[in-house]
Amino acid sequence: MSLGVGVDPVLQWALRGSLALLFLGASWHKLRAPMVFRAALANYQLLPERLLAWAVPSIAGVELAIGVWLVLPGFDGGASLAAAILLSLYTGAIVVNLTRGRREIDCGCSAPGSRRPLSGSLVWRNGVLIGAAGVCTLPVAGRSLIWMDTVSILASVAALGLLYAAVDGSLANAPGRSPGIGELKGRAWSMR
Repeated sequence: MSLGVGVDPVLQWALRGSLALLFLGASWHKLRAPMVFRAALANYQLLPERLLAWAVPSIAGVELAIGVWLVLPGFDGGASLAAAILLSLYTGAIVVNLTRGRREIDCGCSAPGSRRPLSGSLVWRNGVLIGAAGVCTLPVAGRSLIWMDTVSILASVAALGLLYAAVDGSLANAPGRSPGIGELKGRAWSMR
């Protein structure tokens, strides 16, 4: 029995569009600098060395496919579920390495040239993203979209993209992310 209740299509499309931007950007970073991503992936120590050459383009390709799939009409549940599964796999890899005490390794989730050590904040960030993907798997309320809905969706995608960039930047630059004075002095001393 259906009660006719579901997620508003504007919310679903805003979340799907935002997740699509995230996955397309992540794919672009990996394709632009595959050796940087390969090094980050190797540092997780979850895949045998012989699989790394295959895994790098495969992961980038899956991210690209999910990003495109998310914005195609009619693929709402499947694309969102795929996004949630991939984000869950990434989160699991982070949790495994945090449990191992390996906080110093790069997450591989930033643009080439920027380094982001593993942290609990990445787990929380991914949890929010998994939740957003989960919302997109829910049934959509049966109402037609009007032109103003399209404006709302585009504005929401832009706002959510900016919010993600701001929060992610704040997490990357949180206190404790850069070496302290004592560490810098120790490094200077060891360089002598």
